Amino acid sequence: MIASSKFHRAKSSILIISSILVMTCGLTACDQLRTKVAGLIAPQSAKDELLDVNGLIDSAKFKEAFEKASARVNGQDKTLRGEFAYAAAKASAYQSDSSQAIRYVAIAVQTLDLSPDEVLQDIAFENMRTNMQFLQAITDIKDTPKSQNESSVIINSGDTGIKMNNSSTEVRAGDVVIKMSK
Repeated sequence: MIASSKFHRAKSSILIISSILVMTCGLTACDQLRTKVAGLIAPQSAKDELLDVNGLIDSAKFKEAFEKASARVNGQDKTLRGEFAYAAAKASAYQSDSSQAIRYVAIAVQTLDLSPDEVLQDIAFENMRTNMQFLQAITDIKDTPKSQNESSVIINSGDTGIKMNNSSTEVRAGDVVIKMSK
């Protein structure tokens, strides 16, 4: 009963402070404050937060989307880590931050069952399709045991394809072909 009373007092205090700030802040600051207070009172599930992040990306609020997604990837709760990493990579790519996009797409590729074709076809990565580091990150083969006789892997889908062997990787997207030595 005492704990419940303290909780209600704390909740009331937060609401009173929020009301005072609403009167003194602009509408945008009010919305930001409301979101933070709501997160403190009832935190979002990982799935709801991912929907929110993807909504921010769709609304071209890339910086905010990246901040939320990267915080989730780097935080202690690893629920939907791969999905958040992919969202962070997309937000970074839209902001032309190729190093962050590569970092997070590598995490997504390692965590999720993404084919290089899926990543290459995503419009967010359109400007990165010729970036060698990006192509290496999305073609990184997961930890699967290779037999001694296996010499190459070929993935084809329409006009895009990836051919990997012991000495090189070749990525084809339309009429662009990139060959990388290992």
